[in-house]
Order: sequence, then C-alpha cells, then structure tokens
Amino acid sequence: LHHTHSEDHKMRPLFLVLLLSFLQLLRPPPRCHGADLPGHMQPLGSHRPPESVPRLTHIPSAEEFHENWEKAGQPVVLEGLLKGTEVLRNWQQDDYLRAQFGEDKLHVEQGKKENSSGAVYFISMAEFLDRYLKEDIYMVSDMPEAMRKEWPLPKFLLCGGYTQHLMFVYLWFSSGGTRSILHSDSYENLHCLVSGRKEFLLIEPKYTETIGPELQEFGFYPIDVDSVNMTARPGLAEVPWHKATVNEGDCLYLPYEWLHQVRSHNRNFGVNVWWIPFDFNAKECSPPHEIPDFAPIGDFKVLPEMQIKSVLKELASDDGTIHVQDFLRRINENAYIAGVTLRNVREVFEILDPGCGDILHSKKLDSIPYDSYKKVHDYIMDVQDSLAMSRNAANMANKESDGDPDREFQPFDPDYSDFGGDLDEAGGYGPNDFEDSEHAEGGGDFELPSWQRIQRDEL
Repeated sequence: LHHTHSEDHKMRPLFLVLLLSFLQLLRPPPRCHGADLPGHMQPLGSHRPPESVPRLTHIPSAEEFHENWEKAGQPVVLEGLLKGTEVLRNWQQDDYLRAQFGEDKLHVEQGKKENSSGAVYFISMAEFLDRYLKEDIYMVSDMPEAMRKEWPLPKFLLCGGYTQHLMFVYLWFSSGGTRSILHSDSYENLHCLVSGRKEFLLIEPKYTETIGPELQEFGFYPIDVDSVNMTARPGLAEVPWHKATVNEGDCLYLPYEWLHQVRSHNRNFGVNVWWIPFDFNAKECSPPHEIPDFAPIGDFKVLPEMQIKSVLKELASDDGTIHVQDFLRRINENAYIAGVTLRNVREVFEILDPGCGDILHSKKLDSIPYDSYKKVHDYIMDVQDSLAMSRNAANMANKESDGDPDREFQPFDPDYSDFGGDLDEAGGYGPNDFEDSEHAEGGGDFELPSWQRIQRDEL
C-alpha cells in the first residue's frame, strides 16, 4: 500500500502538466491587433494567399458559357480569345488609333489611382495619344460608334438573348499603373485586353456582409487599396479572394455583383462589355454551325438607357414606391454627374410618368416605353456633359488665378450649401430641405449655380 501511494504521488505533477496543456489547447488563439494583423497597411489582398480563377483555352458555345460560367456565377479567363483578330493587331498601334479615330471625343479622368471623385473632362483620341505616356491620365469612356464597327463580339454572346441586353461598351486606356477602388457592378461583364496586363482581385458577393455593408457606398468601398487599415476593416481578414491575370488577347468573364479591384501594367488598353442579366433562350442558338466566331458589336443595339430602369428598381421600397429624393441621392453618388439638382430629377420623373409628382411606382416601370427611358438617358447625358465642362472651366480658372498652368486638375467636390439644403447622413436631402432655399422656386425647384450652367449648344 505504501508503494502504491508513493507512485500516485509521483504521477500527480505529470497529470497536472498534461491537464494544463490540454486546457491551453482549448483556449482561443490571441487576437491580432494593429501591426500583428496579416495584411495591415499593405496592398489589398496581402492578408492571405489568393485562390485561382479557371482558365479556358477554347471558345465556348453560348450554351456552355451560360451553363458552366454565367449561370454558376463563376469567373473565368478565356485565354487568347482575341488572338489572331484584326482588332488586336490594329488597336495595339497608336498610329492606327490616331488615323481611324483621332477626332472622336472621349471621357478622360485625371489620376490613374481611382478615388471616384477625380476630375473628368473630354478630349479627342488624338490629344489623348499625345499625352497619355507623359501625364497621369486615364481614359474611361463609352466606345465611339466608329470603334464599335471594329470591336468583335465572341460567338458565345451572339445568341440566346445576349445581343438584346447589351448595356455598355467601355474603353479603359492608360500607360499602365492604374489602381481601381474595390467595387461591384450590377451587370454581367466581359473584360478583354488589347495590350498590357491586368491583375484582378475578385471577392464573392456572399462576403459583402463579412467586409461590412456599412462600408459600402453604392457598390464602392472606401478602402485604400495600397495600404489597408485592417484594424478598421477587421472583417477583411476572414475574406478569401481570387486572382485573375489577364494578358493581351485574353478576356475575363466577371459575374455581376462580384467585388473586384484592378491593377494595370504597361501600355494598357482594355474593353469591357456589360449586359443586363436575363433568361437565356437556348433555342436562339440552333443550329450552332450558323453562328460565326465573331461579329462586330456595332451590328447590335447597345442600350445604356435601360440602366435607368435598373437603378429605379433597386431604389424601390418594400411597398414599391420610388421617391425623388432617393434617386437624387443615388445619382449624385456618381462622380461623373454629381451636381444634378432636384429640378433635374423631377424632370426625369415627369418624362417617365407624367403627373406622378415626386413618387414613381416600380409596378409601372416595365410598361414605360423604351423611348421614355432613352429621353431620360439623353437628358442625363446632357447634364453630365455640362457638369464636366463646367468643372474643367473652373479648374482652368483656378490654374490661371494661381499662375501655375501645370497644376493638376482638382477633384470635384460639389458644395450644396448654396442650395440651402442640408445633406443627411446618407449624403442626400430630406424632403423639406429645399422649401426655404433662396434658390427655390415652387417649393423646391432650383437650377444649377451659374458657374455650372452651360447650354448644350455651347459644348
């Protein structure tokens, strides 16, 4: 008995050590703070290694593309899709672009690091080609009609309904080194690269809540993509991401609502085609041998005016109502047209549903004629042109007054205080903000300040 007691006494310290070790394993790992967080104050995506994006080396049929990629909501890189096409050979040459499209006017942004509020102005293709290798500028523009006659739409978008739902065709052209902000789009996207290389950081839509919806502003996240403060964005540490490398001749299919951030390298010329999600019709794709590998996108209608309908549907409340102040708030979040007034938005509502006052109803949107949406689109484009021209004039005036003709364009930051209204927490106006304004006419109507007012025939 004495021997047994002695052995138990010797085993007790060992048992305690094992017990403490086991309890230590049950404790959660210590939380990282500040500099200890992976990716802290480093470029977006540094918090963990990326996952890959599938790559295809053949041109899929429309049915294959729809079933395997679009319907599944899965990004895919189509390697060498444009290889051997005339557009790839020709558009890589500045001399060709100057000769064929030199007079076309295009939107150009000041600054290759996107901040959603930089100056935007119009210059010709020829002027851009003279400047883009020497200046911090970036072409982000709707593709002119003349260029659409040459841009090839691949066969998997030539049937099934795609050509009836084309929304935008955009140019992205720079000397390289551009960095977009983290954002998402509400449309399906095929992004093709004529020259250079792009790195896409992609995040599935299901992680929006993890990142934090309160950080999102109409699809844009106010995150410094070059130096992410992980203590302010703790949810990012848990978010996996995918990396897609797109080289010249490649195209990336990017499903709608996927978050993405893009970096470009070398002379970089990209084209993206957006389309509205729709119900695919496989019967349109038979017989398949009659569908060419490519057809000019200029052969089909591109309907950007349908974006108006899409935005209005997004703004509808639970009872289906869409209020004029909500549309005003939404449209002024767009840096290209920030400065639109309540009068402008009321004019939009009147075009779409005469006599509706300040409230539209979502159930009427599908019955509104296409021509009405087109009128609204053209009207907003006129306002956009006027605002961009006036911002440029104001920037040039500031340059001259400073005596520094080389000073960079300044970002446009509209000052709404002149209108007598106060911005609410969401960046918009309350329903009574305009009634007492000295600029108000008829209970809230007002015009642009004189420095922003440019007539269409002066552009």
